[in-house]
Amino acid sequence: MQKPTFSLRDVILLAILSLIFGALYWGFGFVYNFATIILTPIGWGPAANDLTIGLWCMAGPLAAILLQRAGAAFIGEFMSAFVEMIFGGQWGAANLISGLIQG
Repeated sequence: MQKPTFSLRDVILLAILSLIFGALYWGFGFVYNFATIILTPIGWGPAANDLTIGLWCMAGPLAAILLQRAGAAFIGEFMSAFVEMIFGGQWGAANLISGLIQG
């Protein structure tokens, strides 16, 4: 049976996951841009999104698996998107919308 609230350990784990995945999201933006540049001349530019989308959807499910609390996936994904925005991600505040939808 799940506990209905988050303990301090859960909050700290969510914060650590969010920092790690926010940094990964920010860094993976460069991989996305490089793949887009490489694939555009042959007409496969949009495929770069398809090849790299998996990483941007990992924080929520991992938080849900590790914490097993209602709302853990949403909070993990949204906070990771927020961290990416704070780090200077190329999509800016649109990261928050993406984090809302993916969470």
